[in-house]
Amino acid sequence: MTPADERPNAGWRAWRYPLCFALQAIGTITLVVTALPRYQGILKDPSALTEPFTNLRVALGLIGLSQVGYWIGRAIPPPAPSRGIPVLGQVIRFFGRLLFMFVTSVFGFLFITRSHGVEIPSARSIVFVIGLFAIYCFTDQVEQLGRAVSRGRSA
Repeated sequence: MTPADERPNAGWRAWRYPLCFALQAIGTITLVVTALPRYQGILKDPSALTEPFTNLRVALGLIGLSQVGYWIGRAIPPPAPSRGIPVLGQVIRFFGRLLFMFVTSVFGFLFITRSHGVEIPSARSIVFVIGLFAIYCFTDQVEQLGRAVSRGRSA
């Protein structure tokens, strides 16, 4: 009997972090990539706010996908290389923060400055804030991964 056979669900545990991280990445990146053109369209033509609520359902589905990955995988430590790679860890953390800063700047432009003269309906505002939280959670997970890559496995 191998050590993996002695532990119940050993195969699931090995795949849990990568699967959860993949769910988060797919949900978050797809949300950002699909939402930005919509908001650019809204700034060009405010009547685009009358688009069907199916887009909101798609956004909520992507947010849900990302949140499932985050909350299931939250307690699992990210995999770390045997020796730390500080430069790679910093690059990973940098891109995670960059994504969050980019999204929060769009949030600030649309909701705080209101300089564009577009009134966002409350349902869309709520979905946007929930999406912002999902992106924050993804950023948190990317930060954890970057720290693990920087430190490596503890001896």
